[in-house]
Amino acid sequence: MKFQDKKQLQALLAALPGSGQQLLRKRAETERNEIMRQFKRAPSMDELMLNMLLRERAEPEQVTVEEEAKFSGLVVGLTRKRATVLCDDIEVSAPLVAELAQMQKSAIAVGDMVRMDGDPLMVQAVLPRRTKLSRPDPGAVHIERVLAANIDVVGLVTSVKFPPMRVRLLERALLAIQRGGARPIIIANKVDMLSPDERETELARLQPFGEQGILVIPCSAATGEGMPELRAAFAGSTCVFVGHSGVGKSSLLNALDSSLTLVTGELRKGDGKGRHTTTASHLYHLEGGIRLIDTPGVRAFGLWKMTPEEIRDCFCEFGELADDCAFSNCSHTHEPRCAVKQAVEQGEITAARYSSYERLLRDDEE
Repeated sequence: MKFQDKKQLQALLAALPGSGQQLLRKRAETERNEIMRQFKRAPSMDELMLNMLLRERAEPEQVTVEEEAKFSGLVVGLTRKRATVLCDDIEVSAPLVAELAQMQKSAIAVGDMVRMDGDPLMVQAVLPRRTKLSRPDPGAVHIERVLAANIDVVGLVTSVKFPPMRVRLLERALLAIQRGGARPIIIANKVDMLSPDERETELARLQPFGEQGILVIPCSAATGEGMPELRAAFAGSTCVFVGHSGVGKSSLLNALDSSLTLVTGELRKGDGKGRHTTTASHLYHLEGGIRLIDTPGVRAFGLWKMTPEEIRDCFCEFGELADDCAFSNCSHTHEPRCAVKQAVEQGEITAARYSSYERLLRDDEE
């Protein structure tokens, strides 16, 4: 921040009414606490308040179309405090400004469009997102971790064997995808490892998702089964692979584009769980106009600050029946004369679908 800008911001801050200053201080205190939890040190309260004021007072219309085009680019990779940005077909590695670096996990993600400026060139700001996929940070659940931004399709990859399918993780991830605005598809990988009877049994576990209108694609990175359907589902879109460690995301990427030679790994012998062969998210440009982000495997998929009401609203078939419930704020769990529970008993809503709802309310994870 330039000295002249700082003096102007201090004058603006002093001109705010007492209530405005109090609200700004409260927000700055919350942001400072989050930074302290993650980095053990943070800017002063005054500095944070001035930075917040600077962000809120910024006038987007002052940036011309030519300036934005010149200094904006697509984040295709991230490392600690640095981003790899694609600008005019040239990849540029640039450091993040301090404000972005301090909150990197939530402030910037692969798929973001960013504005760069300065000498040396630095990533200055993240442009507004169309969509995102996020979850609570496993190491600090009060912080939102954005896995990918501006995606059209999320390929939710599950293995049908080695490691076994985790339906609970699929349920939770689907809610996060729906909330973030992207379109989900479920990719059932490693079907070549199943006998005909096993295949029928395992794919039947995904039938409730297909009944919701979600595309389910049985795939094998080893044999190529499902690759044409996957390419068609991803064509012309920005996509992301997400799934449990060891389900074969990198192997699928290699199968989609033979020019890629991403490292893949075997499962751990001790517990049959996957290894993290992908250690950082990266965006790849594939044939057919596909832009695909590969992410590290996840052990669990928490839901970022979803209330019971928000979870209930994601089950759209419940909404059609809610008007017939005895209580207007019915949670569809314990209340008498609940139309949703009656629909489950009568088979209009599958027991599997309702069980999924109950598990998500309890915040169960495998």
